[in-house]
Amino acid sequence: MTAIRYAAACAALLLAACSEAQDASEDAAADSVELPADAAMADAPMPAEGAAAIGEAADQARDAAEAMDEVEEDAQQAAAEAEAAVDDIEAIEAEISAAEQAME
Repeated sequence: MTAIRYAAACAALLLAACSEAQDASEDAAADSVELPADAAMADAPMPAEGAAAIGEAADQARDAAEAMDEVEEDAQQAAAEAEAAVDDIEAIEAEISAAEQAME
């Protein structure tokens, strides 16, 4: 409730300060408030160094992504080889077990 009273008091003070204008929309015409983007940026310097840094960072990110893809492929290959080794060990253990049972 206090916030509403505070906001109402601020609004009243603002209206009292702008007593010259009868219609707020007259002072806030688009041509006095907004500038076209081209006009606003006309005097702004071109960020050449920033653009070069962004391009270099993009190249580094692309290189890192390619390296990560290679690492992922290597990891998948290593996992497949490990699974094959486990299968081979299990097959050898089964042969040993079968041979031991045959000897009994």
